[in-house]
Amino acid sequence: MRVNKKEKIKKVLPLSFLKGLSFLKNRVFPKTHLGLIFRKNISKTKKLELTRNISLERCGDVETIFTFGNKIKYSGWILTREEIKEKLEKAECWLAIVNQEKVGGFWAYHGDIEIKNFPGLPAMIFGKNKKIKLEEKTAYICHEFVQPEHRGQGIGREMLYSFINFLGEEDSFKKLIVSMGANNGSNIRKWEKVGAQLIGIVSIRGFLGLVFRKEIFLDQKEKCWS
Repeated sequence: MRVNKKEKIKKVLPLSFLKGLSFLKNRVFPKTHLGLIFRKNISKTKKLELTRNISLERCGDVETIFTFGNKIKYSGWILTREEIKEKLEKAECWLAIVNQEKVGGFWAYHGDIEIKNFPGLPAMIFGKNKKIKLEEKTAYICHEFVQPEHRGQGIGREMLYSFINFLGEEDSFKKLIVSMGANNGSNIRKWEKVGAQLIGIVSIRGFLGLVFRKEIFLDQKEKCWS
């Protein structure tokens, strides 16, 4: 039985040393990511067809959101009760329910947003440690999540379709924006299918713990934040 070089190295060098090398690699050698920004205009057109019996509900109950967040332990959902109360003042929480089970959800931000409070790539796409102000009746969709055991069943698509159908009947949000990594093919296709338009491409480069952001393309006419 042949043993590859990596396995030989693991046997010779201590685990702590290998972890240290991995840390240095991630810090010293720059990584470049591409972030995309999409915009979807809401209009009172024909409803999008749903293929699953899914219920999408706006949730303002702190305890329900707290319990769900602690169950899924997903970035953007792990919050204290006090943080949830503060978040609900500037965002709406939506939960997807199938057969009385909460299977997913997302947050829809509006007004002024503190990007520094967003984890990971979404924060860096717009510019870390800064605030943005969304135009009136504009929502930023983020922290989309589907329970692992329900993935691959179109739940994420159905959540988006249900939300757009709801907005088409209500005088609330008229523009949606969303950001994602360029390698997130399924999410890109989902938004393109509902007619979302690519309005921004951002290069994000990490080096020695620092983040460098460069706008490759941004459609100023379609930009709906300042």
